[in-house]
Amino acid sequence: MKKQLTLCLCLLLSTAGFAQNESSDKKFHLGLIGSTGIGWLSPESKNLQGGGVKAGIAFGVYGDFYFAKNYALNIEVNHTTQGYKTIADSISHTNLTNETTKFANVTIDYRIRAFQVPISLKLRTNEIGYMRYFGQLGIAPTFAYKTIFADIDPAVFPKADDNVDRQVNDTKNDFDYADPQVSNDNKGSFLEEDNISGFRLPLIIGAGAEWNVSGNTAITFGIRYEYGLVNVMRAEETIARPNGFNLVVGVRF
Repeated sequence: MKKQLTLCLCLLLSTAGFAQNESSDKKFHLGLIGSTGIGWLSPESKNLQGGGVKAGIAFGVYGDFYFAKNYALNIEVNHTTQGYKTIADSISHTNLTNETTKFANVTIDYRIRAFQVPISLKLRTNEIGYMRYFGQLGIAPTFAYKTIFADIDPAVFPKADDNVDRQVNDTKNDFDYADPQVSNDNKGSFLEEDNISGFRLPLIIGAGAEWNVSGNTAITFGIRYEYGLVNVMRAEETIARPNGFNLVVGVRF
């Protein structure tokens, strides 16, 4: 009888050990992710200046596809809202009488809503206590579906209405402001909105940790740096690249 009990106990322990190894070697993990951080434009042409940092947030889902024990292809699908700020040395506009005027040192605040699909190689350590540590390297193609920008210097457009005139006009896809030289404020001029590209391609470098809560469930957290690989300004001889730092948290299943 003792031998039978001992044999059953050994079988149970070996089965539990196999199940644990199978769980830790799971080939696919799905998770939820969210991040907050700062972004800025780095000008590389003389007609632009940096305007400081702006906050941004993102949320979405991700999948880890493990092709080896600690090596995975990480794919995310996120919705992002990010701001950028820049100072243009000169912006020209044509009023209703076809007179062109140039404004100097115009500060422009961009607010971009986009879908981002980060794709990266994820390398993690073996479990240390309840923790695993990882690093990531990849790219994050980003496709904007709405860009809003506004001049934030009231001295440039003194008659503009913050609630109406400094928003994108959905019909004409531009930005209206009252021309100071026109007495009737219902008359307007237009500053075209599409001077920033709807596509971004940052390089992403990240590091973080996974805290195992129970079974396959883990809390993930880390930091990520984004370096813009492509110019996002559409105007000729105007170059600026978006960069950013983000704090990332998530739940892995």
